[in-house]
Amino acid sequence: MVKIIQKIIGSALYTGYSPLFPGTISSLLVLIAYPIIGKLNIFFFVGGVIFIILLALFSYPFFKNSYGEDAPAFTLDEVLATYILLWLIEPLKLNLIAAFILWRLLDIFKPLGIKKVDNIKNISGVMLDDILAVAYTIGISELITFANDKFLF
Repeated sequence: MVKIIQKIIGSALYTGYSPLFPGTISSLLVLIAYPIIGKLNIFFFVGGVIFIILLALFSYPFFKNSYGEDAPAFTLDEVLATYILLWLIEPLKLNLIAAFILWRLLDIFKPLGIKKVDNIKNISGVMLDDILAVAYTIGISELITFANDKFLF
Protein backbone atom coordinates (compact mmCIF):
# COMPACT_ATOMS: atom_id res chain seq x y z
CA MET A 1 0.00 0.00 0.00
CA VAL A 2 2.85 2.39 0.83
CA LYS A 3 4.42 1.79 -2.59
CA ILE A 4 1.15 2.68 -4.34
CA ILE A 5 0.89 5.92 -2.35
CA GLN A 6 4.54 6.72 -3.13
CA LYS A 7 3.89 6.06 -6.82
CA ILE A 8 0.82 8.31 -6.93
CA ILE A 9 2.50 11.15 -5.02
CA GLY A 10 5.93 10.97 -6.66
CA SER A 11 4.48 10.91 -10.16
CA ALA A 12 2.21 13.88 -9.43
CA LEU A 13 -1.03 11.89 -9.69
CA TYR A 14 0.43 9.61 -12.41
CA THR A 15 1.25 12.49 -14.76
CA GLY A 16 4.88 11.39 -14.50
CA TYR A 17 3.94 8.24 -16.41
CA SER A 18 2.93 10.20 -19.49
CA PRO A 19 4.72 8.67 -22.50
CA LEU A 20 5.56 12.15 -23.79
CA PHE A 21 7.15 14.91 -21.71
CA PRO A 22 6.22 13.66 -18.22
CA GLY A 23 7.94 16.58 -16.46
CA THR A 24 6.14 19.12 -18.61
CA ILE A 25 2.79 17.38 -18.13
CA SER A 26 3.27 17.41 -14.34
CA SER A 27 4.27 21.07 -14.51
CA LEU A 28 1.16 21.86 -16.53
CA LEU A 29 -0.91 20.29 -13.75
CA VAL A 30 0.48 22.92 -11.35
CA LEU A 31 0.02 25.67 -13.95
CA ILE A 32 -3.63 24.67 -14.40
CA ALA A 33 -4.14 24.67 -10.61
CA TYR A 34 -2.54 28.12 -10.27
CA PRO A 35 -5.77 30.12 -10.83
CA ILE A 36 -7.35 28.12 -8.02
CA ILE A 37 -4.38 28.42 -5.66
CA GLY A 38 -3.32 31.93 -6.65
CA LYS A 39 -0.63 33.83 -4.80
CA LEU A 40 -0.55 32.60 -1.24
CA ASN A 41 0.91 34.64 1.57
CA ILE A 42 4.53 33.87 2.39
CA PHE A 43 3.70 31.51 5.26
CA PHE A 44 1.44 29.30 3.13
CA PHE A 45 3.95 29.43 0.28
CA VAL A 46 6.84 28.29 2.51
CA GLY A 47 4.58 25.68 4.07
CA GLY A 48 3.73 24.42 0.58
CA VAL A 49 7.42 24.20 -0.36
CA ILE A 50 8.20 22.26 2.81
CA PHE A 51 5.19 19.99 2.25
CA ILE A 52 6.23 19.19 -1.34
CA ILE A 53 9.81 18.50 -0.18
CA LEU A 54 8.51 16.13 2.51
CA LEU A 55 6.31 14.37 -0.07
CA ALA A 56 9.36 14.05 -2.33
CA LEU A 57 11.49 12.58 0.46
CA PHE A 58 8.70 10.10 1.21
CA SER A 59 8.05 9.02 -2.38
CA TYR A 60 11.53 9.19 -3.94
CA PRO A 61 12.80 5.86 -2.53
CA PHE A 62 10.15 3.95 -4.50
CA PHE A 63 11.25 5.58 -7.78
CA LYS A 64 14.97 5.18 -7.03
CA ASN A 65 14.55 1.48 -6.21
CA SER A 66 12.17 0.79 -9.12
CA TYR A 67 13.59 2.94 -11.93
CA GLY A 68 17.00 4.29 -10.91
CA GLU A 69 18.39 7.58 -9.58
CA ASP A 70 16.65 10.19 -11.77
CA ALA A 71 13.54 8.38 -12.96
CA PRO A 72 11.47 10.38 -15.50
CA ALA A 73 8.29 9.20 -13.75
CA PHE A 74 9.32 11.01 -10.55
CA THR A 75 8.03 14.50 -11.21
CA LEU A 76 7.67 16.14 -7.81
CA ASP A 77 10.83 18.07 -8.64
CA GLU A 78 8.96 19.70 -11.51
CA VAL A 79 5.93 20.28 -9.29
CA LEU A 80 8.08 22.04 -6.69
CA ALA A 81 9.92 24.13 -9.27
CA THR A 82 6.69 25.17 -11.02
CA TYR A 83 5.13 26.08 -7.66
CA ILE A 84 8.15 28.27 -6.83
CA LEU A 85 8.21 29.82 -10.31
CA LEU A 86 4.52 30.71 -10.25
CA TRP A 87 4.85 32.29 -6.83
CA LEU A 88 7.85 34.42 -7.82
CA ILE A 89 6.83 35.57 -11.30
CA GLU A 90 4.51 38.49 -11.98
CA PRO A 91 0.98 37.12 -12.37
CA LEU A 92 0.36 38.39 -15.89
CA LYS A 93 -0.67 35.67 -18.33
CA LEU A 94 2.06 36.51 -20.83
CA ASN A 95 4.71 36.55 -18.10
CA LEU A 96 3.53 33.21 -16.74
CA ILE A 97 3.50 31.55 -20.14
CA ALA A 98 6.89 32.98 -21.20
CA ALA A 99 8.49 32.10 -17.85
CA PHE A 100 6.98 28.61 -17.91
CA ILE A 101 8.35 27.94 -21.41
CA LEU A 102 11.77 29.37 -20.55
CA TRP A 103 11.92 27.30 -17.36
CA ARG A 104 10.96 24.09 -19.17
CA LEU A 105 13.63 24.73 -21.83
CA LEU A 106 16.27 25.37 -19.17
CA ASP A 107 15.19 22.25 -17.28
CA ILE A 108 15.22 20.08 -20.41
CA PHE A 109 18.50 21.29 -21.96
CA LYS A 110 20.26 22.02 -18.63
CA PRO A 111 22.74 24.78 -19.58
CA LEU A 112 24.67 27.10 -17.24
CA GLY A 113 25.72 24.52 -14.66
CA ILE A 114 22.26 22.95 -14.33
CA LYS A 115 23.61 19.71 -15.82
CA LYS A 116 26.38 19.64 -13.19
CA VAL A 117 23.77 19.86 -10.42
CA ASP A 118 21.62 17.26 -12.19
CA ASN A 119 24.60 14.87 -12.10
CA ILE A 120 24.44 14.78 -8.30
CA LYS A 121 22.99 11.30 -7.95
CA ASN A 122 20.59 11.62 -5.05
CA ILE A 123 17.34 13.39 -4.17
CA SER A 124 19.20 16.69 -3.77
CA GLY A 125 20.44 16.67 -7.36
CA VAL A 126 17.04 15.60 -8.66
CA MET A 127 15.32 18.51 -6.90
CA LEU A 128 18.01 21.21 -7.10
CA ASP A 129 18.54 21.19 -10.87
CA ASP A 130 14.91 22.24 -11.34
CA ILE A 131 15.18 24.94 -8.68
CA LEU A 132 18.38 26.26 -10.30
CA ALA A 133 16.53 26.42 -13.63
CA VAL A 134 13.81 28.44 -11.86
CA ALA A 135 16.46 30.80 -10.45
CA TYR A 136 17.87 31.36 -13.94
CA THR A 137 14.36 31.87 -15.29
CA ILE A 138 13.59 34.51 -12.66
CA GLY A 139 16.93 36.22 -13.31
CA ILE A 140 16.40 36.30 -17.07
CA SER A 141 12.81 37.51 -16.63
CA GLU A 142 13.97 40.31 -14.33
CA LEU A 143 16.68 41.37 -16.80
CA ILE A 144 14.11 41.48 -19.60
CA THR A 145 11.71 43.49 -17.44
CA PHE A 146 14.50 45.90 -16.44
CA ALA A 147 15.62 46.35 -20.06
CA ASN A 148 12.03 46.82 -21.17
CA ASP A 149 11.35 49.45 -18.49
CA LYS A 150 14.67 51.28 -18.91
CA PHE A 151 15.33 51.20 -22.62
CA LEU A 152 12.27 50.23 -24.61
CA PHE A 153 9.28 52.03 -23.13
